[in-house]
Amino acid sequence: MTEKRIRDLLDKVAAGRMTPATAFRTLGELPFEDLGFAKIDSHRSLRRGVPEVIFGEGKTAAQLIAIGQRVLASNSNLIITRLGEDKARAVRRKLRGLKYHSDARIGTIVKEHVKISGQGVVTVLCAGTSDIPVAEEAALCAELFGNRVARIYDVTTSTDGRLIDPEGLTVEDFGWPDNLMMIHALDLHGCPLVTPRQQPADIWHDLVAFETCVRLAADRAAR
Repeated sequence: MTEKRIRDLLDKVAAGRMTPATAFRTLGELPFEDLGFAKIDSHRSLRRGVPEVIFGEGKTAAQLIAIGQRVLASNSNLIITRLGEDKARAVRRKLRGLKYHSDARIGTIVKEHVKISGQGVVTVLCAGTSDIPVAEEAALCAELFGNRVARIYDVTTSTDGRLIDPEGLTVEDFGWPDNLMMIHALDLHGCPLVTPRQQPADIWHDLVAFETCVRLAADRAAR
């Protein structure tokens, strides 16, 4: 049950297209719907802004189909984690439109695309190839919850203790993954580098370098 659906119900009652009794029965599903073998948290989207995630491991295909049908009936996005390929094929036969992300072992049906609401970037790192399924599970769920995600896989440790990627480059985010500075990459490709002549008094609010970059971009656009 999403905020949009509740508003639609109230609008229908106000317009006379739905009786109050019907709306009351529909709202009676909140906050949980008991299927006997599972309780569906239909209220999660309203409370947390994201739908309940269905853990697929340990559940039969028939149970996942039943849960999925109820989740979709409430107009929520469906996310099933730890979903094996064989079980995914069985579920997809009944839940048309299910997209299977094999690397993450996740099945999804997105009825309403989530707007980016997270702050900054969620960076997901992992070491070996065998870690990728868990890393992809985390990364994809973060995206489905409205976050920007950066993936850096096959990360190892250098002799001096630095984290390095498969190309041997240092993995560093300075706490701000969405503001990475790749000085040598820019230099090698002939891009202009903007650096201050002296350390600004307030590095977080000084706009001199930014204004210089804007002028350079405007000059290039005008050519």
